[in-house]
Amino acid sequence: MSDARIQAILIVGGFDLVWVAAAYGGATSRTGWPGLVAVALFLALLGARGRISGREFGPLMGWALVGFVVELAFVGAGWIAYTSTYIEIFRVPLWVIALWVAFGAALVALWRPAKPPLALLWAFALAAPLAYLAGASFGALTIAPLSPARWLLISLAYVCALTALTRLPCRGTQSFLPKRSASS
Repeated sequence: MSDARIQAILIVGGFDLVWVAAAYGGATSRTGWPGLVAVALFLALLGARGRISGREFGPLMGWALVGFVVELAFVGAGWIAYTSTYIEIFRVPLWVIALWVAFGAALVALWRPAKPPLALLWAFALAAPLAYLAGASFGALTIAPLSPARWLLISLAYVCALTALTRLPCRGTQSFLPKRSASS
């Protein structure tokens, strides 16, 4: 197995561990501290391995902002309610926002210098409601019954968010979407 493949497995596995720590922390602590610590460690390890750098700080804050807006829309619509809301912004826990940053960092670390294929991002988006169902099974949130229409709306929100977020410039990356020419 190549070193690149091992690196990819470690990054994906690392993000999965961060997700579990965040969901567990959201379910068992008022602050969600296990998720916050896991995200900080994940970012530090990616930085130490040279997979992300300080130059990605701005784009990763974009992931935090867009993630917050998406989650706020879901909370505001009454589709989800988080159980760990001691450290929150408008009923969106800090650990959830940090999880969006970790997801962005994982994508940057996996696909530098290119960007992830659009079809893969859309597959993530279509599966996004599963993450909410899994988080609910941990007790980190409660979720309204997922009708097909609600599943589609959650997925559509993720399609829009992931497509926009992967357009953010990061060190050594270039967009995978075609650029418009000056004449168009």
